[in-house]
Amino acid sequence: MEGDLMEHNGVWTWEFTDPGLVPEVSIVICAHGKSEITLGCLQALNESLKMNLARAEVILVDDASPDDTVALTQGIRGLKLVALAVNVGFLRAANAGLAAASGKHVLFLNNDTEPIGCWLDPLLETLERRPNALVVGSKLVYPDGTLQEAGGIIFNDASGWNYGRGLDPFDPRVSFERQVDYVSGASLLARGDFLRQRGGFDERYAPAYYEDTDLCFAAREAGGEVWYQPSSIVVHYEGQSNGTDETSGIKAFQPINREKFYERWSKTLVGQRGPESASVSSARQRSLHGRILVIENQVPTPDRDSGSVRLTAVLKAMLDLGFAITFLPANGWRSEPYTRRLERLGIEVLGVTDEWWEHISEMAQEISHVWIARPEVAQKYLARARSMLPKAMIIYDTVDLHFLRLERESASTSDPGLRKAALHQQIQELDLMDLADASVVVSPHELDMLSDRTSARIALVPNIHQVLDREISLEGRRGIIFVGSFRHTPNVDAVVWFVREVLPLVVSKIPDVRMTIIGPDPTDSVLSLESENVRVTGWVVETEPHYEEARLAVAPLRFGAGVKGKVGEALTFGVPMVMTPIASEGMHLLHGQHALIAEDPAEFAKNVVALLHDDELWHKLSLAGRLLIGERFSVEVTREMVGNVLNLGKSDRVTTWA
Repeated sequence: MEGDLMEHNGVWTWEFTDPGLVPEVSIVICAHGKSEITLGCLQALNESLKMNLARAEVILVDDASPDDTVALTQGIRGLKLVALAVNVGFLRAANAGLAAASGKHVLFLNNDTEPIGCWLDPLLETLERRPNALVVGSKLVYPDGTLQEAGGIIFNDASGWNYGRGLDPFDPRVSFERQVDYVSGASLLARGDFLRQRGGFDERYAPAYYEDTDLCFAAREAGGEVWYQPSSIVVHYEGQSNGTDETSGIKAFQPINREKFYERWSKTLVGQRGPESASVSSARQRSLHGRILVIENQVPTPDRDSGSVRLTAVLKAMLDLGFAITFLPANGWRSEPYTRRLERLGIEVLGVTDEWWEHISEMAQEISHVWIARPEVAQKYLARARSMLPKAMIIYDTVDLHFLRLERESASTSDPGLRKAALHQQIQELDLMDLADASVVVSPHELDMLSDRTSARIALVPNIHQVLDREISLEGRRGIIFVGSFRHTPNVDAVVWFVREVLPLVVSKIPDVRMTIIGPDPTDSVLSLESENVRVTGWVVETEPHYEEARLAVAPLRFGAGVKGKVGEALTFGVPMVMTPIASEGMHLLHGQHALIAEDPAEFAKNVVALLHDDELWHKLSLAGRLLIGERFSVEVTREMVGNVLNLGKSDRVTTWA
């Protein structure tokens, strides 16, 4: 919201654009004396509001200041000034500001703060994105740039702790959204209807201290949540308003109100951790069922590979089930924008692995599960996780059976070296399954195959897809699409085989047919396929617009393992498919019912031509594919599967689809 705070001959003016619009938020600032501090806050606030989109009104409550605060501020246009005749203390002054507020939500901001940049929009966006959130707080930073507070902790004796004090403000431990015990009233946004229904801060804590903590506990009592938002940064000149000495002045009410708080919330405090220092890393985040340490090769890149799509969905399922998550990328890269996307979900993302084991050890009592994905990662870290976290359940996620993929590639290429590598890989993967408490595969085919090779407990968690609730039209669709990452050898082989062996047969029937090949890191052999009939796009930001234009998708894989993300994605978008048996096996697709399946070039081409011409067949397969996704691969179905894995006992039986 734009405006200017200007001084001319001792008169301050503050003009806002769109003054008639109903504000999204009322910002309440309370002051008692020290006018220079308050004016500094107003100036910083004005500059920051120019960088935020939210419509805000600013309310200054002057709590009977003994100085010239009223005189200096009463001429500021666009500023609501509430001048109290009698000094009532911070809490009652804040409630007076609430009474004057017309905004949908209310934000309390200390007068000894300086909001930085785009600090307000992330707070409001959190309320919109998280319907259960009733209170959201900022990251507080000292003037020297060190961290003051990243969410607060309340221990079972009602004492508190400002988590993160002294850290770098951008340390991974304080860079992710999380539910917390409380957020400081120095910058606290509350949902308006909740705050007004409650009548503001509880006046038993007048004149000040513990009123913000009480509000946060009341939010949870009402069924809501309290969130820390790291993207909202506010500099706090701690102690400038009330000092730091707990034996004198307003600050003396801090220990008094701690006792009042303990009495009010004694039953709830029983469930809080004790004030031992070892509890801090675990107590910084509230969760229902403990923490899961997820170790994968890299931060997932769901716009680049199907494995990342699945992993991201698994992480979301864990969050939905009430777990906190710490993600450790084995390659040590906190790559963007992908890291921020996980942090926005509420996931802690660490960096270089060797630097974070002490932090992980500090959370040992909280970590209930370790989810390690891919054999090369498990080979390196499974034993260490077992030693450091002996009480945690270790789950090995195969992603797909690497040895099966190598076996098929060796058969396709007649390469004896690949056959030897496949045997070595099989031994390694089966050993990892024996070492883990449970292992996860992505397809029923792999589940059945492993029953003859290992006695380890194996569970099924396939790819996960969001079912689209909309009509799928055939109008305007034309051509063929292939989607896949070309860092994955089977995809390179597939498109080269299709373009060289199958597409010429299709072109002989439909000369103007067009094929689009989409995927990151296309090799020279893929790029060389460009022609009048073939376009290679490389990576695209979104695949959905391309699926919406395509008549059909192909998955001509000749070797591989697991469930193919490209298959599930196409079926989710209602695009019928022609594929090989290798591409179909992970999803139990039936020829003519869910898709068209062939491996001979002539038969594959015949099926492509049929789908390009036959509208009735197109509609039949489009509908059947979407129904199959909903029945077997929806978020709800696979969330239940993830929950079953996490809840496995030592002797639980593992089942597949009914």
